[in-house]
Amino acid sequence: MSEDKLYKLALRLADKPRKSELKEPQILIGSLPELQIPVPIPAGSELLGTVIYGPRALEILLDVPLAAQEALAFYRRELVAESWQTREDELPKRGGFSHSTPSSFINEGFSHNSGLVLDVHVGREVKGVSHVSLNLGERAPSQRRRRNPMHDEMFRLLPSLVPPAGASQSGSGGSFGSDQVSTRATLELQEEAQLADLLKHYTDQLERAGWKRLDGELLVHTAWTAWNFQDKESEEWFATFYMFRIPVEKRRYQLELSAEVKDIDSRNPGWSTSTWRA
Repeated sequence: MSEDKLYKLALRLADKPRKSELKEPQILIGSLPELQIPVPIPAGSELLGTVIYGPRALEILLDVPLAAQEALAFYRRELVAESWQTREDELPKRGGFSHSTPSSFINEGFSHNSGLVLDVHVGREVKGVSHVSLNLGERAPSQRRRRNPMHDEMFRLLPSLVPPAGASQSGSGGSFGSDQVSTRATLELQEEAQLADLLKHYTDQLERAGWKRLDGELLVHTAWTAWNFQDKESEEWFATFYMFRIPVEKRRYQLELSAEVKDIDSRNPGWSTSTWRA
């Protein structure tokens, strides 16, 4: 057994959060168990080992001689060629504020029609070598999301809005009904920025989605813009984008995007509206 490989494996495991439900995982130093479906490993990689958490879950730890983005591109290319698909492809596309958090690692999830799922995590890159972990498991039918068709349909009306580079953006709730939809988020910047620049970042995205700007106002701590757009049935909608800088915290903002049909009063008032909080 290589002491150097054991030391590297111990460091990688110590750097990861412990899964509280695990009791005695099995650790294979420098080797793989027999896999139902082989997973690709870039040429020249060092296999540190495998942690077997149970009959349906294991983690493969690698040092890969590629930059982080190159390593992720390798897995996207090779897995798709082997009939895996990204898990994003399984979910209905929806708009609103995209969740985004600056991180020292990147990851992507894949699924196979055999029922297996694979999460590829690419962590620290040191001198052209990236830390990669492959989490392989089996998805039980109960793990599949039950989605509200009306929820998906309403949120597809909204463009997907991403934060400025390096900023984090997390949803904080919203509501939807037969004739209206709204979503809220918190934006946190790494560095202070001018409100006008932030407003332009978001309004540019709305304009690229084909929305027409009607009005707006920029104040010291707040800004808003009014819009209209048409849905796929050519029905006209009015929308408002609003942002507010949280007092004292110069790098945090509350964001809201809401839309309602132009002739909202003519809609059935008995239709329900749902609200959630993140």
